[in-house]
Amino acid sequence: MEDYYLKDLDVNLVEDEQIQFKAFYDALTTEKDRKWLQQSSLDTWILMEACNESARRNEKISIQKLKKFFYGK
Repeated sequence: MEDYYLKDLDVNLVEDEQIQFKAFYDALTTEKDRKWLQQSSLDTWILMEACNESARRNEKISIQKLKKFFYGK
């Protein structure tokens, strides 16, 4: 990996995730697919928060309602 600075990551993790790291790097440096990457990252984070909240409450959580809560819409 040319100029990616990933010293804190295990070599196997870097190899497994190389495509994602390259997409992230490209989005930061060239703006290629930046909007898509932002939305995808937010959607993943919201999904994980829904999972955490569901585990805390021991009930189903609506991802759509959670998105509306976070986005304020």
